Amino acid sequence: MSLQTHLNTLESAGLVRLAQLEPDLEYLFRHALVQEAAYASILAGDRQRLHEAVGRAVERLYPNRLDELAAFLANHFERSGELARARYYFRRAGERALASYANQEAELHFRKALEFNTDPDEQAELLEALGKALNRQSRHEEAIYEMGEALELYRAAGKFDQAARMYASLARATWYQGDIPASLQVCLNGLEACQDSPLTPGLANLYHETGRAYYFNGQPNEADYYCRKALAAAEILGAEEVQADSLTTIGILSVTSRTEALEDLAKAIEIAERNSYLAIAHRAHHNFALTIQDITGDMALVRKHYERAIEISHIRGMLTSELLSKINLIAIEINEGKIHQAREELVEIGEKFKEISETSELRFDYRTIDAILDWLEGHTDRALNSLRIRLAHEKSSGNLQSLANLNAEICECLLELNYWGYTIDWQEAENSAQEFNKISERGITDPVYALSLLVMLYAQKGDLVLAQQYLTEMEAEAQLERRIWDQLNLGRAQAKLALARNDWETAAVCFEQLAEQNSKIGRRLEASRCLAYWADALARSPNASDLEKAAALARSAQTDFNQMEVPYVASLVEKLIQKIRYRTQLVAQESQLSVQELAAAGRLQEHFLPKAPPTFPGWQLVAHLEPARQTSGDF
Repeated sequence: MSLQTHLNTLESAGLVRLAQLEPDLEYLFRHALVQEAAYASILAGDRQRLHEAVGRAVERLYPNRLDELAAFLANHFERSGELARARYYFRRAGERALASYANQEAELHFRKALEFNTDPDEQAELLEALGKALNRQSRHEEAIYEMGEALELYRAAGKFDQAARMYASLARATWYQGDIPASLQVCLNGLEACQDSPLTPGLANLYHETGRAYYFNGQPNEADYYCRKALAAAEILGAEEVQADSLTTIGILSVTSRTEALEDLAKAIEIAERNSYLAIAHRAHHNFALTIQDITGDMALVRKHYERAIEISHIRGMLTSELLSKINLIAIEINEGKIHQAREELVEIGEKFKEISETSELRFDYRTIDAILDWLEGHTDRALNSLRIRLAHEKSSGNLQSLANLNAEICECLLELNYWGYTIDWQEAENSAQEFNKISERGITDPVYALSLLVMLYAQKGDLVLAQQYLTEMEAEAQLERRIWDQLNLGRAQAKLALARNDWETAAVCFEQLAEQNSKIGRRLEASRCLAYWADALARSPNASDLEKAAALARSAQTDFNQMEVPYVASLVEKLIQKIRYRTQLVAQESQLSVQELAAAGRLQEHFLPKAPPTFPGWQLVAHLEPARQTSGDF
């Protein structure tokens, strides 16, 4: 009996139905149970032969669609017992899925291929691919294990190029896991293991990863050396992927001029986008956004590059990278005064952090933004405690970048509290500022910003000599490169020191300029804060004529904070408004009393002259008293 006869019989019985005639004849079972029953009725040996026949027929009929049909073929050959053929197609299906960033699917295919593998060389390649699929899913610990297995096989086979590549991949996964010192150690182990290797793309890649690891471990000169070594090797080898990656890191090194940084990052973006190196394109766009934010403050351009970085990471299925750029975008929204929107977006991405390792640096960045929003919403104790807990953890992990950011945030919070009249622990504030400054000297973060915190700290504490010393150092540093971020921090430091010296006029001018500069680049929150500081400087001035302007500025700042939904800061400004109102009343009372006293003095002076002059024969006498203002004058 032919296959067509069987199909006709089944169709007549209502068990199958004709689905299509063209381009290929296709029948579908009317119910899954029918299919299962029909399949189970076939003898095991016959089933195997049928699966093999299907697989061979598909190979013959669709030779140009084998990548597309690889998973289908792998399944049939596995069921037919053709395990070598099944392994081949599972690997092919995994590579296709990985290329299209279907990472979970790729993982399943590679695991199946590994089940049937007997060749050590192919096993290493499959383990490497599996590690890549896991890493993209932010399952870094599992990825590290699989990559480590691949590395041992490459080393045993004497494959230095592949081994060097695996050391670099392991170091990056270790960094994502949050162990910054360990990532550098992996690179150094790799360099030692591959010291006799000829120059290969894998070794060039390892050079770059070593430079990147040195950067995050606070050794900028070593970072620059290895990144430029990688760049030179990439240009010799024509390895554009390593070239783009190296330029992306060179662009954020403290030893790189800002002009060169922008050129390097722009070139990295061009190479990465042209070749669809999506992982590097994400880093390049992310780093470009950070650099533009510091140099020009063009927030529209910054947002554009962060949004592109997020889009790329979403395509790759790389949750860690996607969330990293999203957190930075939320920080921008906070600066723009979109506090409610920032909170909603942070809550929205919070669920995704369940997929991120507890030790990941990214999880701590998330908690820092959460603490900043807590602060703005008035939960100051909770915010500070959260930052302190994170700081204690990071001190043991050796993550210099996180340590710097946390110390800066703690110092900012404490100085803000002190400014508005709250008692703070000066030792904690000083420790945070000094530790931040020490880290900045290692090239991890901005030295001008670190020095600005020290100036403001000692100015508010009353040590004006030390504050001036740090300001002089800061002014020299800020002149090296005229970045908008440096100028804003310099202006803040100068204003706070002028306040401490009771130089109200200079302080007011500084805050006025800061308000204008921040507003111009879209930093609405800081612009409004500077309006409040400007009002406070005018309110402290002995010149009573400044009080009316101070009141207007304070009311404007309060309106802004209420519109931005920052009621806590608005309440602080309300206290300033009350202080200005009280002083205005005192000035009015003093003015009224002065007028009354002057009037009395004027009447008294009028009695200095007789009502009528005396008369003497032959003389005419006249007396006149001309007051300079209300009283006194020339007789």
